[in-house]
Amino acid sequence: IQTRNIPIKQPIIITSHAYTNIDKPWFKNLIKPKIIKISSSIKFCKIAEGDADIYPRFNNIREWDIAAGHAILLAAGGIVLNTKGDIVRYTNENRVADPFVAFGDSYWVKNNILEKQ
Repeated sequence: IQTRNIPIKQPIIITSHAYTNIDKPWFKNLIKPKIIKISSSIKFCKIAEGDADIYPRFNNIREWDIAAGHAILLAAGGIVLNTKGDIVRYTNENRVADPFVAFGDSYWVKNNILEKQ
């Protein structure tokens, strides 16, 4: 499996059923994003196989709920960053993951997000 290049026009953003807020600076340059609601960590797999582009998660989730999906996405060419733009690490004592955004195209992220922060 392999991620795809994130299109500026109509990228696919995957969210949970309970959380759909994409009103964040990271998404301001995207044109008419398509939002799909999916349960569980299958969101990482959809990005890894190129069926979606971005998965934002800004509310609480346990590290063990995202670790396997994170590994699959990394192997397929994606990247998962916390809200400071750093790679997500699993080091919190309380095992609650930091807010994050998973992207299918790490090259796009580095050129469109990280350099502008």
